[in-house]
Amino acid sequence: MVYGNGLFGGFVSDDISAIVTNPKVGDLAATLTHPTIGGILTTLAFKLGGYNPIFYHLNNLIFHLGSVILIYFIFKLLTKKTFLPGLIALIFAIHPITTESVVWISGLPYVSYTFFGLLTLLIIITIQQKILPLPFLATAVFTFGLSFLSSEKSVAFVLIILIYLALFWSRRAAGILLAATMSMTVLFAKPLWSIFYQRILDANPSFAGGITFYNPLVQIPVAIYTYIKLFLFPINLTYYHETLNYNPVLLLYYYLLLSGLLLLGIVLYKKRQFVVLLGLVIFLLGFSPTLLPIRIAWIVAERYAYLPAIGFSVGLSYILLFIWNRNRWGFIVATAALVLMYSGLTIKRTFDWRSEETLWPATAAVSPDSTHARYNMGEIYRKKGDLKKAKEEFEAAIYYQPNNLEATNALATLNLQMGESTEAAKLFDKAKAMNPQSVDYIVSTAIAAIQQKKYDEALKLLEEAKELDPKSTIVYNALGGMYFELGDKKKAIEMLEKALEIDPGQGDIIKNLQYLKSLE
Repeated sequence: MVYGNGLFGGFVSDDISAIVTNPKVGDLAATLTHPTIGGILTTLAFKLGGYNPIFYHLNNLIFHLGSVILIYFIFKLLTKKTFLPGLIALIFAIHPITTESVVWISGLPYVSYTFFGLLTLLIIITIQQKILPLPFLATAVFTFGLSFLSSEKSVAFVLIILIYLALFWSRRAAGILLAATMSMTVLFAKPLWSIFYQRILDANPSFAGGITFYNPLVQIPVAIYTYIKLFLFPINLTYYHETLNYNPVLLLYYYLLLSGLLLLGIVLYKKRQFVVLLGLVIFLLGFSPTLLPIRIAWIVAERYAYLPAIGFSVGLSYILLFIWNRNRWGFIVATAALVLMYSGLTIKRTFDWRSEETLWPATAAVSPDSTHARYNMGEIYRKKGDLKKAKEEFEAAIYYQPNNLEATNALATLNLQMGESTEAAKLFDKAKAMNPQSVDYIVSTAIAAIQQKKYDEALKLLEEAKELDPKSTIVYNALGGMYFELGDKKKAIEMLEKALEIDPGQGDIIKNLQYLKSLE
C-alpha cells in the first residue's frame, strides 16, 4: 500500500538514458549479448507496455514484495517463531530508506540481487534443516547465479553466506556448501571483474582527474555513521549525499560507534545470539561492495542501503521484542508509532520520485550544495523556458564542482541560446579542454564560433571532430549550417545528405535538408 503511489511515477534520472532515449531498448538480441536480469526484465517490460512506466515499476515492486516474504521465512526457520519474523519483514517492507530502490526504475538491480541472494540463503537453510534434500543445492547455485546476473554488488552475499555457514552449520556440511559457493564465485569472477573494471573507468573519467582513492580510515566510519543516522531518522532523504562533513572530534565519535558495533558482534557471538549476529553481518557487509578504497560508487547512497536494511530491521525488531517482554502496552505504542511514521515518510518519499519536476526540487531542498542537484535543477528551469534561473543553477553547479563537465557544457549551450556567443565559446573551450576527445564538445565550440562568424576556426574544429568520428551526423549537420551561413547552399545540402547517408532516421536533419531544397 505504501508504494502504490510509486507505480504511477514517470521516468527519472538514469531511467531516461536507459529506456526513453535508448535506441536499443526492447532489442532482445542486444540484451542477450551482455545479459543481466535488469536488462532482460526491461526488455520484457518494453515488449508488454512500451514506454508505459508502470510495467517497469512492477518489476521493482514484485521483487521487493518477494524479498519481504523471503525475509519472513528465513527468520521463521532460524528463530522457530512467527511473531518476530513478521516484525522484521514489516519494518523492512515499509522503511523509507528502501524507497529509492523500490520506486526508482533504475533501482531494479538492488531489489533483484537482494531477492535472489535471499532466495539462495533460504534454500541453504532448508537444506541445513533437512526440509529439502542435498541435491537441491544445485537450485541454490542457480539462484546465486541469478543474483550475480543482477548486480556485481551481489558479491556481498558470498561473505554473508560464508559467515552463515560458519555460525549455523557443522564443519562437514559447511565444507560442501563452501565449495559450491566458491565455485559459483569463481565461475562469475571474470564477468564480475569486467563490470568492476568498467565501473572504475566510468566513475573516474580522465577529465575529472583520473582514478580517485579514498582513505578507508575516514570513508568507512563516516559512511557507516551516516547510514545509521538515515536508518534511525529517515527524514532528510535525498538522491545525492555528496557533502559528508567531519572533523577530528566527529571522526573520533564515528570510530567509537564503529568499534561499538564490532564489539557488539563479539558479544553476540560469545552469547551465541547467532540470529542477531547474522543481522549485524548483513547490515555491515551489505555496504562492503560500495566502500572500497577506490572510487566506484558514491560514498553514501540510499539505494546501497537496501540489503543492509534487513540487518537494521533485525536489530530494531529485537529491541521491540525486548520492550514486549517487559511492557506490552509500551511495545504496542512504540510499534504503532514506528509503523505510522515509516509508512507516512515512505508515502511522502514516493511523491518525490513521481517525476523529474518533483525529484530534483526535493533533492536540491535537502542537498543545496550538491553539484548534481543544482545541474538537474538547471535542466528543469531550461525545459520550462526560465533561462535566467537555469543559468543560475548551472553556475551554482560549477561553483560547487569546477570540473563538472555536464554543467559547463550546459551553461555554454545556454549562453549560446541566449545569444552570448563569446561567453559560450569560453565555456565550450573549457569543456573541450576537460574532455578533448569528445566530438560533442568540439562541435558545440564550432557552433559558438559560427555564431561569432569565425568560420575558419569553426571549420578547423569540425574537421578535427570529423577525424575523431567520421560517422558523426552532428559534425555534418554543423558543417551544413556553416556553409548555409556562408551562402553556399549546394555545399550545405551535400553535408546534410552525407549525414543522412550515415543515419537516415535523423528527423531534424531531414527537416533542415527539406528547407534548403525548398530555397532552390
